[in-house]
Amino acid sequence: MLFLTKIQYFKLSLVNLNSMKIVGRKHEIKVFQELLEKSTPEYVANYGRRRVGKTYLIREVYQKHIVFEFSGLHQKNM
Repeated sequence: MLFLTKIQYFKLSLVNLNSMKIVGRKHEIKVFQELLEKSTPEYVANYGRRRVGKTYLIREVYQKHIVFEFSGLHQKNM
């Protein structure tokens, strides 16, 4: 799961759907872009089968807006 909040001072520059190399995800991209346009922070849960491009989709759509990204494993020693 990814936790994203919109920071108010970011200028919204939405992704051009024609320039992306993502196939079959126009609806998801549109939903993610609409969330950016809202005036309040939103919680986004992007879930599904493994190895289908969930993280890639988020990184491509929000590439100009991600300030901090964190991934981890539950109860693992480093």
